Parts: sequence; structure tokens; C-alpha cells
Amino acid sequence: MAASRLFVTRCVPPSSPQLLRNLATSNFQISVDEQDVSLAEAKPFKSIPGPPKNIRMTIKALYDMIVHRSFQKPWLLYKELHDKHGDIVNSGFGSFENILLLDPKDFEKVLRDEGKYPRRIDISPWVAYRDYRGKAKGVLLTENQVWKRNRLAVSKRMLRPKEVVEYAPTINSVVTSFVDRIERKRLTDENFVVHSIEQDLFKYAMDAGGSVLLDSRLNLLDDNLHIEEEEFIESVHGIFKDLMPLMVIPVKYHRILNTNYWKRHTKAWDTIFDYAKKLIDDKINRVYKELKNDNQTEKKADFLTYLVQQNKISVEEIYANCTELLAAAVDTTSNTTLWCIYMLASNPDAQERLHQEVKKVIPDNEIPMPKHIDRMPYLKSVVKETLRLYPPAISISRRLDKDIVLRGYRIPAGKVISGQILMMGKDPRYFEDPLQFKPDRWLRQNGETRHPFVSLPFGFGSRMCLGKRLAELEMHLLLSRISQNYWIESLCDVEAILTSLLVPETPTQLKFTRKS
Repeated sequence: MAASRLFVTRCVPPSSPQLLRNLATSNFQISVDEQDVSLAEAKPFKSIPGPPKNIRMTIKALYDMIVHRSFQKPWLLYKELHDKHGDIVNSGFGSFENILLLDPKDFEKVLRDEGKYPRRIDISPWVAYRDYRGKAKGVLLTENQVWKRNRLAVSKRMLRPKEVVEYAPTINSVVTSFVDRIERKRLTDENFVVHSIEQDLFKYAMDAGGSVLLDSRLNLLDDNLHIEEEEFIESVHGIFKDLMPLMVIPVKYHRILNTNYWKRHTKAWDTIFDYAKKLIDDKINRVYKELKNDNQTEKKADFLTYLVQQNKISVEEIYANCTELLAAAVDTTSNTTLWCIYMLASNPDAQERLHQEVKKVIPDNEIPMPKHIDRMPYLKSVVKETLRLYPPAISISRRLDKDIVLRGYRIPAGKVISGQILMMGKDPRYFEDPLQFKPDRWLRQNGETRHPFVSLPFGFGSRMCLGKRLAELEMHLLLSRISQNYWIESLCDVEAILTSLLVPETPTQLKFTRKS
């Protein structure tokens, strides 16, 4: 199907016109901003263009999502909707309404008006599990003052750049283990192909995240069996994979009927919480022992010790926040890192340019550190360009606490409004040659100007992803180390699908050749 080729992950050369034509010949038109109007003058919400909302269309949408799994590539539907209706679309069905925005100026207006306590779309299945098991919720799932209290407690050690760079030595120890594992695995294949690198990246992200959150290496990248940890990783995959089906049909019905989706969902979260609790308990016991013995040292308190010492949130909330952060680290950072590696392997010129930058900045006898990363703009541009093409989440949503006017339409408070960041990133109005992998477009000397809200892979404002700084550090340190040591080639094309996160549909085949 030609439309599905919109999201092939390999960079397409100009000599391959079919893929480029799919988007370049789109019916998108540059919109003229609606004249600012007051709430009283605005057109009613029901007049926002979109597909029909009746029982027949609702049943058809549910059938397509569940049977044909159309939710795995929803951008195909979204493109049709925007082509037909424009830059603002009411895409909802049944009782659920979602306002899709394709113009960054409209999206900026929403985010600038998000209020003191920004609200995202409810992740109702995850909340339902917490209620079902009587567990506290962390910053990911809380709202209002409770969210603010948790956010303030956690954000200092996760989002302040000066705090995050101190994790570099810890993360570098995990990077070393990952590179050693790559070397062992490539030597077992006659063509130096590293099979199942996806699994290694999951373990890398979990080990790095665990080292920061719990101040303890999990050593997942050695050759030993790690059954509990692999069950944890598979459970994290499961909560993302089943999320959309559990939200399409309200989770309360899944729970009442005890569907297979609900059974898998609760089992996965049980595994995640049970494993995380064991790690957290061990660390908290060590913290209390050190505090009891007044074992004060000049070493700065690690993340979990800091939370305990601050006493700003309850122990139950500490469990919830650490569990959420550890689970979130597994799939998000790992998949983005995989897309980065894959795009470099598919674009030799970009890979060579990165190698030259790494070689110039980092002496041969040194490993990458934040002081080097600060002098490597092309490395950062590689990550930014990958996130433009493959953001972990394809949209960012908000629910405002007051009415707002967008394009002359009145949007009532509480409605879900989603900025289409994946589609904006591939829109030729906002990016020249949007399907091409061009890290240069993010360099200052390039001279390109673009709307600052057209690419927000980590979100915006106080609801921005808590792991943003840590994820960037993990990716920068790993990519620069790989560039120091290997030349990578891709032996196959891979397409993207959505499992709540944007992930490869099939395994990659990456050949790693050792650099002399």
C-alpha cells in the first residue's frame, strides 16, 4: 500500500520518487490564521470539521482498530482526515472526542494557555490498575496539587542540567558494558551482524535508568541469565502494547468482563511493581541504615536518597515515582536510540560526519563525557533529526481548564486537544525535504528558521517529560562511543508502527565493523 510507505525508516534518495510523492503531493494547504475572535463570537464546537459521529461509524472505527489493528498506523487515517478537513479536525467517535491540530501556531496557543496544573489525556487503564491494587500514583498519573508536589520533589534531580551531568560516570559504566556486549555478539556472526540489538538496548536503558534511580548497577549486559529483569522488560512492552485497545473500549468494561486485555494488563503491572519494589526496598533499607549510623560522606546524595531525605512525598509515592520512571526508561530511550543507530546506518554521509566530529573532539585515549558533548553540535542534531522523524509519542495532548478559541472555533474546557508532532515533522510546509534525514537542518549556521513548537518530542512546560535530560545524556554518550569504535551498515528496511510508542515493526539487521 503506497500510503504506508510514508513512514519507511531508511532515508530515501532523490532517485526514489514514489515515497516522496506521497507526502510532497499532499493536499495540505498553508492555512490563513482565523481572525482572533472572542469566545462569544466563536463558532460552536460541533461545527469543527471531522468524520461523522454516529453509531455506524463508531462500530466501524472499533472494528478497524481491534480487528485490523489500524491503531498500529493511525497516521494513515490522520493524513486522510487532515487532507479532507484541514488543520483542525474533530476525530472523536462515540463519547470520546479528540481535536487534532496540524499547525504549530495553534498548538502553541494551547500550550501557552495550559494553566498552573497542566492536564494531559487520561491514561485510564494505568489509573484503573492503581485503583484496583490500591497503589499510589506518581507524577505521571497524578493531577492538580498532588501532581505539583510530586513534580517538585522529583524534577530537581532529573531535569536540572547541572544535576543530570553528574550521572555521566555511572551511565558510562553501562555504555562500556553495552559496547563490550556488541563486540562479543558481532564476533559470533560471520558477517558481523549484531542480532537482537533491540533487546540489548532495552537492557541498556533499564540498567542506566536503574543505576541513576537506585544507585546500583543491574549488570544486565553480561552473559548471565536475568530472568526477572527480562520479565520486567516484557511486562513494560505489554503495558504499552495493550494500552490503545484498553482505551478504545473503556477500561471499566474490560475490568467488569475480565477480558484477556485486562488480565494481561494487571499481570504486567503486577510484575513491574513487584520487581521494582524489591529493588527500591533494598535501596531504602540501605538509606535508612546510613542515616541511622550517621554515615555522612562528602558524596552527594543519589536520587532515591535525596527523595527520602527531602521527605516531601510519602514512601508510597516514592515507590510509585521510581517504578514509573524505571518502566518509562525501558521502551522510550531504547527505541529512540535504536532509531538513531538505524538512521546513521542508513545514511553513510551523516555517519561519517558524526565520526569526524567525534574524532576531532574526543582524544583517542578518552571516553565521551559531558564536556565533550557540549562541543558536538552534530551529535545533538542527529538525535533531534531522528526525533523529528520518529518521536516516541506521535502526538502531545492537553485538556485545558477553560474554554479556548482555535481557528474561530470554541473548544470547551476539558476536551482533549492533540498536537500532531509526528505529522508536523513530516509536513513539507514546515520542513524542506521532510522525509530526508538531514541533521544539518538543526545547526545554527544552517540559517533555517522554523516555528519553535513544530517539533516537541519531549513535550513542553511543566508537563515536559521528566526523563528528557537523562535520556539525552544516555543517547549522546552511547552514540558517540559507538561512533568511536564502529562503522554500522543496515541490511534491511524497517517500517514504524505504534504500540503507544513509535517502534520498529520488524527487527533490524545491523552490521558492526570495527574501526582501526
